[in-house]
Amino acid sequence: MTVSNSASHTVLVCLCMVWSLSQRSSIEGEEFCVVKMSYRRGVGTGGTGGLKVHSENVAPINAQPLRGSKRLRTDESTAAPSAKRGAFTSTGLKQVQANQVSATRRTLKEKNSNNVPIYNSENVKKDILKELQHNNEDILELKLNSAAHLDHKVHSSPKKKAEKKNCTNVMVDLSAVCALDYYVEKENLPGNVPDVDRKVVEDTNCQAHYAHDAFTYLREREKLFLVTPYIHQQLEMSPSYRALLVDWMVEVQEIFELNHETLYLAVKIVDRYLSRKQIRKVQIQLLGGSAMLIASKMDERVPPSLDEFVYICDNAYEKSEFIEMERNILSSLDFDLSMPLSYSFLRRYCRSVDMEMREMTLARFILECSLMEYSMVGMRESHVAAAALLLALDVLGKEWNDTLTYYTGYEARELTTARNMLNKLVHHLKGSFKEEKASTRVIIDKYSHEVFHKVAQLDFPPLEQ
Repeated sequence: MTVSNSASHTVLVCLCMVWSLSQRSSIEGEEFCVVKMSYRRGVGTGGTGGLKVHSENVAPINAQPLRGSKRLRTDESTAAPSAKRGAFTSTGLKQVQANQVSATRRTLKEKNSNNVPIYNSENVKKDILKELQHNNEDILELKLNSAAHLDHKVHSSPKKKAEKKNCTNVMVDLSAVCALDYYVEKENLPGNVPDVDRKVVEDTNCQAHYAHDAFTYLREREKLFLVTPYIHQQLEMSPSYRALLVDWMVEVQEIFELNHETLYLAVKIVDRYLSRKQIRKVQIQLLGGSAMLIASKMDERVPPSLDEFVYICDNAYEKSEFIEMERNILSSLDFDLSMPLSYSFLRRYCRSVDMEMREMTLARFILECSLMEYSMVGMRESHVAAAALLLALDVLGKEWNDTLTYYTGYEARELTTARNMLNKLVHHLKGSFKEEKASTRVIIDKYSHEVFHKVAQLDFPPLEQ
C-alpha cells in the first residue's frame, strides 16, 4: 500500500511536468505567430514550424541607432527570442556597444601616435615668438649699420650746395611744340629752290613730313603700270571709238559728281584691261561703266549704286552683266588697283610753284584732254602731267623754272614732244566743238563753264609746222 501510494505520487508528478511543458510550448508558438510573416527572401527561425521569416521583421542583433533617433529596447522592437537562439539582454547589448567604442578609440589613438605627429600649441607659440624676436634684432642691427655708413659718407665727402629745382610744372606744353622741330629737311635741295613742304607743315591734310618721300615712291611705282599698245589686238576697237568711250565716262563723272581721281582711275583700268583682253563692240560701254563702278568704290565716300549704273547705260545691260564684267576686270588686273595717277602728280607740281586756281584749272583741262588720246596711253603718268603743266605755262606766258625741274624731275626739253602732242589735241577738240559736228564735246563744254573759269576758251599756242 505504501509502495503503491508512492508510485502513484511519482506518476502524478510526471503528468504535471508533461502538462507544464505542453503549455509552455503552446505559449511560445503564440508569441511567434504575432510577428508579421513574409514568404519572400527570409531566414529560418526556431519555433516557427519551419516558416521563412523576412529579415525586415527580425530585429537585428547588433543594430546601431541613427544619429538623433531614439534607441529602442529589445522588447519594444519585436517579441523576445527564445534562449536557444542566444538572444542578448539590454544590459549585455550596452556592454557590447561600450566595448566597441573603447576598441575604436584605442585604434585611433594608436594611429595618431604612429603616423600623425601631435603638436603642443604652447611650444609652437614660443618658437614663433623667438624667431620673430631674432628677426627684429637682425633688422635693427642692419638699420644701425646703414645709418652709420651714411653718416660716415656724409661727413667724409665735401659738402655740395644743393641745387634748387623747379618741379612744379611736370607737364609738357604741347602748344609750345612747333611742327618744324621734327621736320626733316630735304637732301640735295638747290639753294634757289624753296622747300614747299616746309610752308604747309602745319596743315595736317598735306602730310608735309612724308610728301616728298611719297611722290618719290610713286615715281618708281608708276613703272609697273605702263600700258602697252593694244589697238592692233582689238578686232572691234579703234582709237576714235576709245575717245568716244572716254568722253562718255567724263559725262558720267559729271552726272554723278564724282572726284576727278575716280575718272582718271577708271580710264586707267579700261586701258589696262584692253591691253590684256579682247572685247566685243557691244560690251565697250559695259566695260566703261564697270570701270567707273570699281573706281568709285576705291575713291568715293558714297559710290553710286549698281542700279544707277544700269540706268545711266539706258538699261542696255543687266545687273548680272555688270557683276560679271566687274569680276573679269578684277581678276585680269590681279586686284591691283592702287595705281599712280597723272592727276595726283599735276596737283603736286602746281602746288610747288603756288599756282592760282585759274592757272591750275587750265592745266587740269589740258590733262583731261590727254585721256582721250590713245597715243599717250604708253607714257608715264608723271611725264604727261608735267607736259600738261608746261603747255599751261606757255598759254599763261610763264616759263619752266628750277623749282619745277626739282619737283617734277623733268627738264623742259624732255617734255617738248608730249607738250606738242597735247597742244595739237586741244586745237583739234576746240575746232570740232566750234563746228558742232564732233561726237566728243563733253570736255570742251565742261571747261567752258564759269565754274572752271572758262579756261577752254583761252588761246593756245599755234601749232608747229
